[in-house]
Amino acid sequence: MTVLVVSHVALDSPTADGYRIVYVGAHAETLAARTPNAWLDRGNFVNIHAKNHQYCELTALYAAPHLLSAQDESLGLVHYRRRFLTGRVPLLSWLNRKAHKNRLVAVHGWLGRHLQCGNTEFKSLLRSHDIVLPEAVRLPGGIRQQYALHHSSDDLQAARAALALLQPDDLPAFDRYLGQDRTRLFNMFVAQRDLAQAYIDWLFPLLSEVERNVSLDGRTAYQARVFGFLGERLLNVFVAARPHLRIAELPVSFPI
Repeated sequence: MTVLVVSHVALDSPTADGYRIVYVGAHAETLAARTPNAWLDRGNFVNIHAKNHQYCELTALYAAPHLLSAQDESLGLVHYRRRFLTGRVPLLSWLNRKAHKNRLVAVHGWLGRHLQCGNTEFKSLLRSHDIVLPEAVRLPGGIRQQYALHHSSDDLQAARAALALLQPDDLPAFDRYLGQDRTRLFNMFVAQRDLAQAYIDWLFPLLSEVERNVSLDGRTAYQARVFGFLGERLLNVFVAARPHLRIAELPVSFPI
């Protein structure tokens, strides 16, 4: 098992079994040279590292099949600060709503260091589940309205057109998903390798099609991260279109 810890800032080498840092972004090579056993989202293979500003952590996911060994039976993706936690944390929901931001950052930093899931926990979950995902969160107003409020509704239209062209059987799941108000965020998951590969093979042609049909002109640096934002939503569509999948949900550090 390998869980990719995607980062654009310097990290200490993970101490938990199964975790491996993958550096992305403009300074990735410099950071990797300073971190033992770190990987890069680029190399002597086809990659999209130059699009990291638009694809965010997904440039590491794109590279994952080239980074893993033949012995890796499962694949996961987490962030430099967001990790899956081993179980429910008492009062965490209350803290997320009430605590001062600086205190909240300190709490979640501690949780990510001390309560992150390790190899043993993930392997145990994957004996009875196909994929581990973040706990779903409720978006006031619904998924479609929330995306349109914070981004551009044109992105969703382009994603729907890409699905209609490349994965038409999954279009009903997309439409149902947009009508809901609960979603899983952050592009985080852990899954058996064959399922992870199926998701990679499904996701990136869709995002490439969207890329051909949306303009980044005039977008802020934040809004240019469109393909990372869409990836968060499309992971939900992928699992919803496959109702046979057994899903485990875990809390996440820094769910903000």
